Amino acid sequence: MLDDMLDGSSGRPDTVLVESFPARPSTAPELSSSSFTPPGHSVAVPYPPREIYSQMSKFVILVVDFSEAVLLSEGTPITFQALKSGIAEALGTDAEVKLVEMIMSSYTGLSRNPIQNDADLCDFYGAVQAETSSNEKAPSKTDILVQQLREHYEEVIASHVRKIEELQKGNSKLREKLKEREEDLSSLTGQLANKLSASEKDIAKRVKGELDEKLKAYEAKVAEKEKQFKAQLKQKGQQIVAQQREISDVRRELEKTREDLHSSEALVKEHLQTISEQNARIDELIAECERLMKEGVAHAALCPTTLEETMGEHPSRRESLRISRSSSRRASVESAATRRSSVASFKHFEQRSRFTFTVPNISDKIERYQKGRPYLSEEVNDITGLEFAQVEFFPRGDITSRDGWCAIKLRVPNRTKVRW
Repeated sequence: MLDDMLDGSSGRPDTVLVESFPARPSTAPELSSSSFTPPGHSVAVPYPPREIYSQMSKFVILVVDFSEAVLLSEGTPITFQALKSGIAEALGTDAEVKLVEMIMSSYTGLSRNPIQNDADLCDFYGAVQAETSSNEKAPSKTDILVQQLREHYEEVIASHVRKIEELQKGNSKLREKLKEREEDLSSLTGQLANKLSASEKDIAKRVKGELDEKLKAYEAKVAEKEKQFKAQLKQKGQQIVAQQREISDVRRELEKTREDLHSSEALVKEHLQTISEQNARIDELIAECERLMKEGVAHAALCPTTLEETMGEHPSRRESLRISRSSSRRASVESAATRRSSVASFKHFEQRSRFTFTVPNISDKIERYQKGRPYLSEEVNDITGLEFAQVEFFPRGDITSRDGWCAIKLRVPNRTKVRW
């Protein structure tokens, strides 16, 4: 292989793909076939483009196969400088070839040697000779090289044979040691098997004893727990029976309370009806009294005229009319006083037996209050027959109320019987 580098700055090489090789420039000198290319052999040289930029690094690699090459003449070969000039001219450039290397493949591998002078070039041409000589006294370079390689490989083979023999000896020794180790291993395996069986029996016996002891302890604990559970179950059963009795008593009381409640509701309805009838009767009496008062006033206005006429005719009758008028006036005053006293006493009794409880913003309280939260009224102390009374209103109902229902409770002194 021949490497030649052209002038230019160091950097990344710029390669150009040339689809068709241009013709040889007319200014390039003719190449001597006797000095550069053997007859009957040709070298394909790709020509670069005509314009070469000096600021970019370019190089060309020429590969020539010399495996079957033969020197053309016995004369002195061309010089190294002439070879470089011929390469530059063959490329059609006026450039200095800086580096030429030869890469040779042989039995020992690849060798890469630079060609820097004529002596290196002569060595290269000498290495290219591939003809053998049958003369043992004047052997060719090929015979010498083959003999050297044969001796080298014979030494290598002998060393490998010695290593193989040593390895075989070591292998036989290792096999003997392996056989001894296998015999020792078989004896140790039998001993370990006997020890293992004895240990298994011992462990099984010990574990069985410990398991029996723990099982007895667990059985005793289970029996104790079962006894305690039965006692607790019996006690809970008695408590359940007692609670069932209490529940039945509470249910009976609840039924009785419901019956009393129904009877109280009936009495309340009767009393309300009676009160409404009494109120209607009182209104009728008041209207009758007012009518009588109007008639009495009108009668009193007419009495003086009639009295004068009567007195003018009969003085004795005038005296009797005066007496009758005074008695009538006295009766009217007493009747009016009696009526006012009865009405006042009834109103006073009515005021002392009832009071009004107003709940402001009841819709807002129904929305904001939680179940069980009450809205309390003021304590009332002037109710007939009670020291105090207070109303508790639950907008969302008590904890025992149904959803969506309100609840009302009346707080009264202890031992007070109230009919709703």
